[in-house]
Amino acid sequence: MRQVNAVMGLLSAGALLFLLAPIVTILPIALSSGDYISYPLPGLSLRWLEQIAMNPGWREALGNSIFIALSSAALASLLGTLAAVGLVQAAPRAARSLRSLLMLPVAIPSVVLGLGLYFFLARVSLLSTYAGLILAHAVISFPLVMVVVGASLATTDLVVIRAAQSLGAGWRMIFLDVLVPMLYPAILAGFILAFLNSFDEVIVTMFIAGPEQNTVPRVLFANLRDRLDPSVVAVTVLMLLLSAGLGLLLQLLARWAQRRPAEQ
Repeated sequence: MRQVNAVMGLLSAGALLFLLAPIVTILPIALSSGDYISYPLPGLSLRWLEQIAMNPGWREALGNSIFIALSSAALASLLGTLAAVGLVQAAPRAARSLRSLLMLPVAIPSVVLGLGLYFFLARVSLLSTYAGLILAHAVISFPLVMVVVGASLATTDLVVIRAAQSLGAGWRMIFLDVLVPMLYPAILAGFILAFLNSFDEVIVTMFIAGPEQNTVPRVLFANLRDRLDPSVVAVTVLMLLLSAGLGLLLQLLARWAQRRPAEQ
């Protein structure tokens, strides 16, 4: 048994190393003093990080990405939470069908989804606008919130809803004063996932965004095509650090949510 566990541990470590090796390999290039991506490094320098900080294009793209990601994550959190609450109240057969339908933005390839959103937003005059881009990112992100909040609802005693209804509370009061306080760790976790999904999205953005809606992934993709230098790697490393930090925050939220019932 010990030998089997040792072999499984080695296989797991090997798989983890295989997945992390490409990421670890590019990290030092962000601190290269050279003009090109190359190994061995000619020296260490912060010049590329400074260049990103001083470049108006990167600053504008970062501001756009944060604004769009925050706005779309807020909208996705609202839609996803409402969808999860509605599904838990629906009949089991109808809930399964509706859940499959609402999960389509995750299942459909990004190119197909981006093309469909392009034609829809063009018809309602929201193409190449911040509102259209926020709406598009919310559409592709709200299923993530729905899944997270739905998982939390599955372990929640919903008798409190019937109790609130028996006391004369309407659905608006039940949602704001009963469900949201119970579910806010899951809603916050869904918000973080939606933020990351929006911040990293590039394919749908290229269909929807105009010249004024440049985001970090869109500028990064353009630089990969036109000019490949260590500044691209530096931006990639910063995005990886952001994702890792928010991923750690998700783990802390999950542990806190598990402790809440015991503390209460």
